[in-house]
Amino acid sequence: MGAVSLRCGRRMGTSCIAENGQVSIKATTYAPSRLRRLSSDERRPRVVQLAVLAFVVLVLSAPAHLRAEIDNGQLPVDPPPRAASNEPPAPRARSAIVVESETGTVLYEHGADERIPPASLTKIVTLHLLLDELETGALSPGEAIETPAEAAWNLMPAGSSLLFISPGMEVAVDDLLYGLAIASGNDAATAVAIELAGGVPEFAQRMNEHAASLGTEVTEFVDPSGISAENRSTARELARIGMQYLEEHGAEIERLHAAREFEFPSRRISGDTPSRVFPNRNVLLELMDDADGLKTGYIGASGYNLMATAEREDMRLLAVVLGVDADNHQEGGRKRAEYARDLLEWAYDSYTLVRPSAPELPDAQVWGGATREVPLVPARSSVPLVLPVEAVAELRSEVEVTHSLRAPVDRGVPAGRLRLLISDDPVAAVDILPGADVPTGAGARARLERAYLGITDFFSELMLR
Repeated sequence: MGAVSLRCGRRMGTSCIAENGQVSIKATTYAPSRLRRLSSDERRPRVVQLAVLAFVVLVLSAPAHLRAEIDNGQLPVDPPPRAASNEPPAPRARSAIVVESETGTVLYEHGADERIPPASLTKIVTLHLLLDELETGALSPGEAIETPAEAAWNLMPAGSSLLFISPGMEVAVDDLLYGLAIASGNDAATAVAIELAGGVPEFAQRMNEHAASLGTEVTEFVDPSGISAENRSTARELARIGMQYLEEHGAEIERLHAAREFEFPSRRISGDTPSRVFPNRNVLLELMDDADGLKTGYIGASGYNLMATAEREDMRLLAVVLGVDADNHQEGGRKRAEYARDLLEWAYDSYTLVRPSAPELPDAQVWGGATREVPLVPARSSVPLVLPVEAVAELRSEVEVTHSLRAPVDRGVPAGRLRLLISDDPVAAVDILPGADVPTGAGARARLERAYLGITDFFSELMLR
């Protein structure tokens, strides 16, 4: 901090302002006055007045109770503000939601809590649990799994999307991943369930435990593929599931979900079995350059569903569209993709992700410590915020910090708050912490400061009685 100047009025009881360009601390000072000799009766009340006056000055001068406010005005942000967009597109599905994946900010919703069978969006959870096994080393991508008889393609319910695996067929784990993400094979989902949990009911229990761990209340799965109308969820809870998938397995998005086609069986273990080429059913990949996933779904009880994601200017959005009505698969695939595209484009035009950095903070004085000052740091170096584009220019910060601390100082105990505001309305807050622990000092200065603070505490308590 720079040099501090002191401005005071000339009359007794006027205010002094300590100034250094950023911080102002207000206290009251008292000037000496000419005294005449007083009688003993006159002296007693005057002595009382002087004692009270001395106490007030002592308390006001105790730095441990002073706080400083810094108003840093508008913050520079990247990207710069741009013009606001129009209204969101009219609803074209039973349910829809758009969220920013990093912060979870909801940018749009329509009927987001309506219970609708997720259909093959269910396979996002199956994929999640299979990828978890790969990350722990329990399975490897090239490892071959023998297809159990219960997962044979010809045993799947009518209307199933299939990978066409046969009993005893060896399938690489990587092919099962593609078979879930692109071919959306219900036989592949069944094979994964049996491999990981020993059976479909047992795997469904694991799926439900995973969903519940994310705070879902409605979602319940009865199979790993989503073919059953008894599976249930909402657009809001599926968005939560999708965000967790993106957070934990985002590195697989480009490889698994943005691929335009998939050939199976793979040449590694296909033998003499003829291969098929499975196209990616997510039409959004053709309609929107920034789109790179995520999963399609359809059963008669739900209509056409899509969990869509795209990334632009460091902001990843996730849209869940449930219950698009159409006369055939081609029309349904196109309509759900067009609706998701329109929602995502509107959201990108209307909102932006900013990461304002904390302003420079003053050091805090430490009373009774081994050191006299300690730096102050925000608990997070930057705070991601999703804001309407027209509001970015109004973003400003306000900092309230404790000017002085008492030793011992614990770096985990907040010493202030950084608030981010738009038009005086708070939009985020971050704790300000001491940058280091400061133990109690053993020197003469530290002992004197502790004694001084003990006196101020005594008078403070006395006044409160």
